[in-house]
Amino acid sequence: MSTTATELTFERTLPRELAHRRAVGEVFVTDSAATGPDTFLVAAQIPPAHALWGDHPLSHHDPLAIVEASRQATFVIVHRHLDVPQGPPFILRGIDIRVLDLDAFAVIAGQPLEGVFRFTLTDLERQADALTGGG
Repeated sequence: MSTTATELTFERTLPRELAHRRAVGEVFVTDSAATGPDTFLVAAQIPPAHALWGDHPLSHHDPLAIVEASRQATFVIVHRHLDVPQGPPFILRGIDIRVLDLDAFAVIAGQPLEGVFRFTLTDLERQADALTGGG
C-alpha cells in the first residue's frame, strides 16, 4: 500500500463497467491504488475536447468533467478495491472536491488534463455484510 501519485499510469482507461459508463470514450479513470484501508489514489485524464464537457472554448477545464471523473473514480474504488460486485446497487451519497491549484486546470491547446485524485471514503453503509453505499 505504498503507491505514490507518480506511480500511477495514464496509458489507457480502465474498463468502462468499472466506471459505470457505457461508452469507452466516456471513461476518464486510468489507474487506481489503495494507500490505506479507506484512502485511495485515482488517476484520470480529461480529454481536451469532449461532447459533453468541452463543447466551447474555456480558459480552464470544465468543473463538471472533474466531478464526472470523481464519480467514476468512486465506482472504480468500490469495485476494484472494496470487492463490491457489479450489479447490486451502490449508492453514492456525496462527493466533496477541493481544488488545491486552480492553475493546474488551465486549458493548454491540444493537451488532456491529467491528474490524481486523493480519496478518503466516509460514512460507508453495509447491509448483511455487503457494502451498499457511502459518501
